[in-house]
Amino acid sequence: MRTAFRSLATLTACVAVLAATLAAPAQAAARGRHCVVEAQPLSVKATSKRVPPAMECFATFGEAISNATGGKVTTTADVGTAMSDEHFAEQVVSAANVLSVEYTDIDFGGASFTISGDCANGVGVNWVGDAWNDTFSSARSFNCYVVHWEDWNYGGIRSTGTNGDAGRLYDLDGRSFNDATSSISYQPVEQGTPTRRQLLQDCNAMARSGGCVFQPTSKTEIYRGWAHVGSAVNCTSVTQQRSVAWTATDSTVDKASLEVGVTVGTDFLAKAEVSIKTTFGTEWTVTRTLTDTAVTNVPPGKQENLWRSAKAASVSGRWQVRYSSPVGGHYLWYFDDVVEMPSTATAGNMAWTEQGASCLTGAQQADAATPTKTGLPPITTAQAPLRNTVSAG
Repeated sequence: MRTAFRSLATLTACVAVLAATLAAPAQAAARGRHCVVEAQPLSVKATSKRVPPAMECFATFGEAISNATGGKVTTTADVGTAMSDEHFAEQVVSAANVLSVEYTDIDFGGASFTISGDCANGVGVNWVGDAWNDTFSSARSFNCYVVHWEDWNYGGIRSTGTNGDAGRLYDLDGRSFNDATSSISYQPVEQGTPTRRQLLQDCNAMARSGGCVFQPTSKTEIYRGWAHVGSAVNCTSVTQQRSVAWTATDSTVDKASLEVGVTVGTDFLAKAEVSIKTTFGTEWTVTRTLTDTAVTNVPPGKQENLWRSAKAASVSGRWQVRYSSPVGGHYLWYFDDVVEMPSTATAGNMAWTEQGASCLTGAQQADAATPTKTGLPPITTAQAPLRNTVSAG
């Protein structure tokens, strides 16, 4: 997790001294060590940072890589020399169970942290532990697509994904990711990298910097389902005119994020809004709040229910994700999406339904009963289908 620096010099000095004091044991534990850890399924999450991952540590890299490969690969060379030897790297690839070797120095030097396992169904190290947290500066992956994460349990800012050598680590905007890793995830290369979920996560992260752009292709105007916005009750013996004040907020719905379970931010939705307005006009917006009052005549012993169906645009298109370094052999990747964005041109369709009032004996007014939708007209809700495609450019 990256350190946040304060601007006041005195406070900065105090924090630095304290941080150095607290970090010294962890850094000393990692320096000069070569450890091996077994990856776990991505569904397994760490529950406490107090509990480090189960690992075995050795005085030399040769001992560590022999342990990770079950004795299939051995070396007497130091870590930097070994990893610059392509024949040695081929042996590690052939062993098939080494996912990556992480290094505390750039260009594959320093202490090493070797992760073993099978990435066929997605695995990772959900927490590297205090001794190794924020220490990795380079990595070499084998057989799998690896991503470094700023927070434990695969959260926060992430690095660019790699399948091979990364002499230096960078985030998705091309900034240094040195000494910033708290967890690491692995996916199989043969399943297509990156996945649609990963593309959406990366797009969301890069939206502010301009690394992700929505390209709309078609628009269908729809009306959302009926929503109850207010009721008026008349428990007198004569017809009464009643006012119903109502407020409603219409929000944008991103279909791809709902499908893959990723929460997108305001920058991501703002990118979609700009593209949709440019292509289809300025009627559409990310979010809109309306406040109004409706007046109706309520017969004796009746309850009038006010309903609203909001107008929206169901826009089909694709997102273009531009990486600063190749991912899966490409700088550009695309994934399809349907963005449902509310209209600012109309309040939508309004309708009333009527039902018997829940009047207490002798009462002149009563709280509204649960409204019924009986009698509401049909609305246009047909939307464009969402395709689950990923393509490279």
